[in-house]
Amino acid sequence: MKPSERHPADLSPDLTSRRRAIRLAAPPGLTVTLSDSRVHARIVDISHGGVGLLTNVPLTAGGSYLLTFRIGARIATCSARAAHVNKRPDDGWRAGMAFVQDEQLRRVEEIVDELIDGLVQFS
Repeated sequence: MKPSERHPADLSPDLTSRRRAIRLAAPPGLTVTLSDSRVHARIVDISHGGVGLLTNVPLTAGGSYLLTFRIGARIATCSARAAHVNKRPDDGWRAGMAFVQDEQLRRVEEIVDELIDGLVQFS
């Protein structure tokens, strides 16, 4: 796994990232389901602060959703707010979800920590 590439819209005018957390490209085994069963989502990237999703229907900007992440035998659920939702040319939608700080978030942060640890290689 590698850090996700930055989209030009993610850069501020001085060419530094405006994000506080490292975004990681989602590994193939990491999946997410939303509390709204009409929504089929695929993870683009994830960080301690949130997750980028591709969805089949538009999420409500500002709306709250319950997300369940799975990787291997690990399962973690947390709440997230749709910070932005954009139409894609392929008739899908891109949503940036900001995690809600609550007691459930720690389990998701542990998964992200494990993904980050997998990036670090000591020689």
